Amino acid sequence: MTNPSREEAFQFALMITAGVPSREAIRWFVSETDPLEIAAQHDAWMRDRAVRREVIKIQGGKAWQDLSLDEKISLSINKHYAEMAYFLYSRNYCELQGAEKAKADTCRSALEAKLAGQAGKMDALSQFYAAMAAKGSPAIRAS
Repeated sequence: MTNPSREEAFQFALMITAGVPSREAIRWFVSETDPLEIAAQHDAWMRDRAVRREVIKIQGGKAWQDLSLDEKISLSINKHYAEMAYFLYSRNYCELQGAEKAKADTCRSALEAKLAGQAGKMDALSQFYAAMAAKGSPAIRAS
């Protein structure tokens, strides 16, 4: 089992912060084929100081515990979108079935809403209703 070089630590941190599951990312760096050896290497790298240092740099120079609540929320949501994007990128839609196909559809819908600027917002009908209520529309007040 080897510690990552400085470049490997950076590349590994870059991959995991870009949405690649760490158990997939480690396979880019090890030549092992034994699942137990790969798991041991993964666990060692996830605890490695150089990897942690690189993750902190990528996060803007702050460790998780030093982030404000807003920074933690923003980082978490962005990480989640990156993970959904990686899920779509790393799979062929034609080969998906069942739960994996449903997961891909959910990821695609969420990412499309993000790109359209609609993520976290009400649907169009709810937005219209809220706008009318805010204006004091008689039709809305009567309901």
